[in-house]
Amino acid sequence: MPPLQDQPARALYEAITAYLDQQRIWYGPVPRGAIEVPSVWRPHLDPPRLLYWDDLNDREAALAFAHEFGHVLLHPPGSPDPGTGHEKESEERIVHAAAAALWMRGGLTGYEPGMAAIGVPPGMLSPRDEEHSAANTLSQEMINRLFS
Repeated sequence: MPPLQDQPARALYEAITAYLDQQRIWYGPVPRGAIEVPSVWRPHLDPPRLLYWDDLNDREAALAFAHEFGHVLLHPPGSPDPGTGHEKESEERIVHAAAAALWMRGGLTGYEPGMAAIGVPPGMLSPRDEEHSAANTLSQEMINRLFS
């Protein structure tokens, strides 16, 4: 059983993985270094997959999965590779803001410091003014998918 303080993190992680299972989305661990960031969603691969570092603890895994869940909803299986650049940076800020709201809905605190601790640059954790609406819409969709 996870430590008491990590039970809400484990519950959120399990809610997200249950959704992924229901949608038949494959997810699995990879060694640190196989991917540059703690987790990544690859909708364009066959089969689509969510990869994450194999050494994440319950809280870190819940952080990573809360974030990637936003990408899963934005880019369903079979979508083209989301790419890189300015649009990807905007999406990252939007998804982080939405994941932080999901994190709070799950009864957890410390999304931003937790993500910073696993290497997310602070500038990616806060949406710009023009991104707030998209972040709010995505967070509501994430919450509805898991808690409705």
